[in-house]
Amino acid sequence: MRIDSFGSARAGYVHKYYTDAHVHTGKLHTDEYLRGAKYELENIFNDSIQITSRNQNQLWDASDIIISDADCLDILNGRPSADEFNGNKRLLEKFNLIKNSASIENYAPSKIDKKVRPLAVCETGYGSAGEIERLFKLYHDKFFGLKFHPEIFQKSVTDNYDVYLPYMRIAQKYKKPSLFHSDNKNSPYSSPARMYEFAKRLKKDGINTPVIMGHMGMGSKSDNYAGLQILIDSIKNKDANLYADTAWVDEDVLVDSLKRLMKETKDGLSRIVFGTDAPLGKRGENYRPSYIGRIQRIQAKIRNDIELAPYAEEIIEKLFSKNAAKLFNIKQVKGKMQKNKFLVMASALTAAVAGTTAGAVKKRGNNAGKAISLVG
Repeated sequence: MRIDSFGSARAGYVHKYYTDAHVHTGKLHTDEYLRGAKYELENIFNDSIQITSRNQNQLWDASDIIISDADCLDILNGRPSADEFNGNKRLLEKFNLIKNSASIENYAPSKIDKKVRPLAVCETGYGSAGEIERLFKLYHDKFFGLKFHPEIFQKSVTDNYDVYLPYMRIAQKYKKPSLFHSDNKNSPYSSPARMYEFAKRLKKDGINTPVIMGHMGMGSKSDNYAGLQILIDSIKNKDANLYADTAWVDEDVLVDSLKRLMKETKDGLSRIVFGTDAPLGKRGENYRPSYIGRIQRIQAKIRNDIELAPYAEEIIEKLFSKNAAKLFNIKQVKGKMQKNKFLVMASALTAAVAGTTAGAVKKRGNNAGKAISLVG
């Protein structure tokens, strides 16, 4: 276990804000879970605050929502239903980030508009990197990254490297990270192994913009573990600027991932961000109580795990907020902390038990008994 230093006590405090790094809006006719309209996200994020306040005070309010528009992914009659420039521009209009030139959706501005952090969808094989360049010349400050979907556009990140390269040069120019849908370990388009080779080749070509494996290898637990191993290898080898998000990642696999990243790498806990794929998701993230429940379960598993408990609050802050803020260059509201007496006692007890476990805590100097600050 790699521990950098000891800091002030944090056990028993609940962070107020979190970031969802993988969210969609728009229409995608191939998936019944994506209803398409902006109000679906308003239902999830705004109502979650009310549901949480009634049940328990252990969930953050969404402060930042990293979002891409499925209209640019919806293949109809051989082409996406919205082109790269106008489709991504409409996303800005939909959430009142720029003046609406047409009545696209008849929704009044809401609190969610202030939380949206758009990604520009890149239509590899159909569009042109020049259209993303044109978009960014006008609105680069409105976009927080690029979004790629190799499976939908059937463009392998390794076999079609030259198709992606112009887009990635734009990402480098404007200092934007790129979120890729990554799929199962046998995918011919975006398996974790292919994503690694892609990121390594980028670095060799002088492009060091972050590459995020959305879903960390979507599929079974074994696919998630394959994605995890790739992430760990990339960190150890220092040959690719690779990250992962947690959308559709099995919760037990996620807890194992946090433990392995902490034990096997120096700063691996900085390379993973929380995401859900809302309002898609076979786990029911489109259903509001299920969305909330997933966040609560993940946080509870971290706090209750004997190895993670001593560092639970730092890990939760990094996974749910701090890492995404740095990755997407978001100026976050300083996390307000709310004290919960029951959680104070529970966290202290769990940490005390975990601290007696062999190898669970690596102490330095004479600082025993203080909370731990993790590298990164």
